[in-house]
Amino acid sequence: MSTKGMGSGQVVYALFIPFISVNSKCEAYTSFDHVGGWNHKPSLNTRKKELEHVTMKGHHLEISSIQKTPEGLQEYWIQWKNKKTQSDCN
Repeated sequence: MSTKGMGSGQVVYALFIPFISVNSKCEAYTSFDHVGGWNHKPSLNTRKKELEHVTMKGHHLEISSIQKTPEGLQEYWIQWKNKKTQSDCN
């Protein structure tokens, strides 16, 4: 994650999200989200509460460590196995 040029009027926001192949659709993490923003602490507990019912039974949200850019963006990235998208995997 980078935010080069912040404050110049020409900011370039770049995000690298690796997609990893799996052998079965039930192994995949099919959803992701984020929480954060510029120059403030992300409301991670609020986002976790908002997402508490989206995961497949027996699974949980996978949450990254906090990611920060030198220009002040702070984000947590969250992924999960989606109970609707993967309903036949339970």
